[in-house]
Amino acid sequence: MRQRLSGLSIGGGPSAAAETGAGQLSSVFGLVFFFGLLLTTSQVLLSLHRASAVQAAASDAAHASAQATAGSGGRSCTEAVVEQASIRAEMLLGEHVSTEVSCLGADVLRVTVRAPGVALGAMFGQGAIQRSAEVRVETTGRPA
Repeated sequence: MRQRLSGLSIGGGPSAAAETGAGQLSSVFGLVFFFGLLLTTSQVLLSLHRASAVQAAASDAAHASAQATAGSGGRSCTEAVVEQASIRAEMLLGEHVSTEVSCLGADVLRVTVRAPGVALGAMFGQGAIQRSAEVRVETTGRPA
């Protein structure tokens, strides 16, 4: 025969009545903590991916604008160069991208691409991502 002493049964561990409702609060806190870490991790990974994609788009836009300049035989910033860089960046990242093209010298172009950050929650992703790339424009063909 089993005897019960203060909620414990002899030889069988805690009784079912003593376990009723145990662990609900800790389970809820554990789930909230898990989902909070999951959201934070997703935010960091998506932000790193977005920053990498913006850098790649800036490099591609710089190369596209340099090719547009080299193809025309000139070494200056024109509307065609700016438009070519903007079209390339928008093609790679979407419509919400701003592009700035500037000449640093006679044969050096800088393309700056600014894109919105990733926003998963109200507290995350409020800033924009801005990356720049510089390329040297070289003429095609042999000098005379």
